[in-house]
Amino acid sequence: MNCINSLLGLSLLWVSAFSFAQAPTLTASGNQLYCPLSTIPIITAVHIDNPSSSPINAVYIQISEGYDVQYDRLLLTGNHPNILSNWDLNSGKLKLTKSPEAPINELINAIHNVNFQSNNSTITGERVFSITTGQANYLSSTGHYYEYVANLGISWRDARIAAEQRTYYGLQGYLATLSSFEEAQLCGEQADGAGWIGGTDETTEGIWKWVAGPEGLSGGVVFWNGGASGFTTNFANWNNNQPDNAHGGVGEDYVHITDPSVGIRGAWNDLRVDGDPQEVWEYHPKGYIVEYGGMPGDPEINISATTRIYLPTITETTNTYRCGPGEVLVSAKATAGTIYWFADASGGSPVSQGNQYKPIVTSGTDFYVSAGSPGCYEGPRERITVTYYDPITVNEEVTLRRCAAADSPNPFPVFNLKEAIPLISADPTYHFDFYATLADAQSETAELESATISNAATNNAFARVSNQSPCYEIVRIHLEVSASSLPEGFLHILRVCDDDGNPDGKHLFDLNEARTALLGALPAAQNFSLTLYNSASDALLSLNPIPVEENFFNETPGRQEIFVRIESENTSECYPIGPYIELLVNEIPEFDLNNLGQICPLNPSFELKPFNTSGSYDYQWYEESGNLVSTAPNFTVTIPGKYSVFATTREGCISETKSIEIIDSGPANLQSNNINITATGATYEIKILDQELLGIGDYEYALDNPSGNYQNQETFYNVPSGIHILYINDKNGCGNTSLKLFLFGIPTYFTPNGDGYNDYWNIKGIADPQNALILIYDRYGKFLSKLDPISTGWDGTFNGKNMPVDDYWFQVNLEDGSIFKGHFSLIRSEMPY
Repeated sequence: MNCINSLLGLSLLWVSAFSFAQAPTLTASGNQLYCPLSTIPIITAVHIDNPSSSPINAVYIQISEGYDVQYDRLLLTGNHPNILSNWDLNSGKLKLTKSPEAPINELINAIHNVNFQSNNSTITGERVFSITTGQANYLSSTGHYYEYVANLGISWRDARIAAEQRTYYGLQGYLATLSSFEEAQLCGEQADGAGWIGGTDETTEGIWKWVAGPEGLSGGVVFWNGGASGFTTNFANWNNNQPDNAHGGVGEDYVHITDPSVGIRGAWNDLRVDGDPQEVWEYHPKGYIVEYGGMPGDPEINISATTRIYLPTITETTNTYRCGPGEVLVSAKATAGTIYWFADASGGSPVSQGNQYKPIVTSGTDFYVSAGSPGCYEGPRERITVTYYDPITVNEEVTLRRCAAADSPNPFPVFNLKEAIPLISADPTYHFDFYATLADAQSETAELESATISNAATNNAFARVSNQSPCYEIVRIHLEVSASSLPEGFLHILRVCDDDGNPDGKHLFDLNEARTALLGALPAAQNFSLTLYNSASDALLSLNPIPVEENFFNETPGRQEIFVRIESENTSECYPIGPYIELLVNEIPEFDLNNLGQICPLNPSFELKPFNTSGSYDYQWYEESGNLVSTAPNFTVTIPGKYSVFATTREGCISETKSIEIIDSGPANLQSNNINITATGATYEIKILDQELLGIGDYEYALDNPSGNYQNQETFYNVPSGIHILYINDKNGCGNTSLKLFLFGIPTYFTPNGDGYNDYWNIKGIADPQNALILIYDRYGKFLSKLDPISTGWDGTFNGKNMPVDDYWFQVNLEDGSIFKGHFSLIRSEMPY
């Protein structure tokens, strides 16, 4: 930083002179508003008091805060023949030097004629000017002085010692500790050379501390943690990718303001204690920064003064909206100066000034504001947007009339405020909220969530009408109660039979019939309308009306009241709400009837009798040809055929027609010649050959058990040998028939080849073998042999000769005269040798 560029020895002599002389006192004033692109004096008043005999031949004026090297300038204006001015662009410092013989007043007059100028039309913030009689730079935000001491190749440790040996008007020097942006800019960006400052991480790697000056007295203040990607809660001004500890083995542990040619001007990097060699010029030490002020025992000096200029800034704007055309209030705030209002983003003259503006808008509009000194319109402009919404269009007051319920003891009925919606607006995009008071509607508090209210305490309610925009309108709803008398007997009953196939007491009704009848009982001239409801509460609040165009399915089985709301289209006349329509669903007769009956020799007649009846009905019985045969509940027939019956209630509801068939039946005629028994190995198959020969009945079949396990099939399979009884039962109850059967173990083949296995054929399992005879025949009926069931059996010969391989037939004659027949096979095979 260009705090002071001097050789070390000369600097020490110069500082020593200040150390022994009494310091001058300098005061100045002039905090002023600045208009962009204008030229303005940096002070309004200045005074220098020099009690010392040492002459003051120079004054240093520096833009110490906010300096913009590209646009900002300090200029000496006017005619000052004994004053020499020197402007240093890099440091932002103007030096005024008077000739030795000129009086101090000429120097003071010159300060009055120093002006600030910026060529930046969008200049922002403020500029702080330090005015001092010494060369060290002064920063008003810290009250400290700073100088740059050139010393090529000096190490960090030597720079620290040298800085602490320097004084400035009695202030103790130390390596600079830059804890704010203003310090970093003054000692960095506005400096001519690179130099050491008082930061290091030599104690703990990565923990960077300020170890010089007041911070060093407390053991050091941490200003950075880590490397280039580290962090801080204080202030740091590292250059790009710094600190990097590039020479990690020897430790880049000391903070240095980077050479102006590298990276960010005035930013820091970390170097070794001696820096890089001179060959690496950008990182070779060239000096150090000394800071004065803040040390214990420092004297109080006033050799510097500061003034500032600042630009008013718009600090607050509020966008707003307008519902429909009209006046809108827009406002803004600024740090100082006057607020100007413009119609355009640039150019043009103000349309108004002040914190508020009330224009008329008919559409969405942007306004622009800037702040400046009187007559200064050059400041940056901020936009304020007025959003335009179409107005909410409603009837501002409507009347909602309530019809009291018939014979209601409550004089204060409940109003359904939603009924007022079609009276307020027909716009389907509007949203309606309801409130008991105007204040509630305005503040959107205590909303009536059910949209209902009683007029016991008030005759008004309020609707807040809105849409997707922030616009709304509040509508007053007047609440009125009225009722007129109805004709006596004002009731219409609709009756139907529950004949829709579902006996649940519910049915469809055409309510238009009842509407027409009720309207006919009212004065025709008043053009009444009827609205029907399921309940009194719905009718009172106009909720869930029964649609006119739909047939109605009653919800309460059997009987239901329909409540009617009667309103005049021509007048405000209102009739009591009441159950003026009654729906009756009459039951249809319910009974059961067997679908089948029979007559037979055992039961030559059959009684037709309904059962499970749900009431007392009238009946009509018809025979198959359609002739009415009886009107009694029970009816006895002796002739087979189909009969039908239906029942009628006193209300005329007719049941469905039910039918029964009377059949002629009888017991089975069971003969042994109608039964075929076939041997199937060790078991038998029993089959009834012709069912029609059994008789006219409907039969079922069982073996050995007359009371159980009957089957519909006429064949029994896998029946074991022995004596069995076949039972045939008439399903219609006309009797049971049985027949005893004898089944034996009959081999299907034998092999008379002399091998001792299966060489003889005989029948086993005959219950009484002593009284049975077995006869054997060939396929042509030739008698071959007679067997005793207890003998060994037939050996396959006839008259001593072997019979050929073939099928042979047998006949079993039992003692009771029963005869059974069947066949078997004779098989011969060669014996193995």
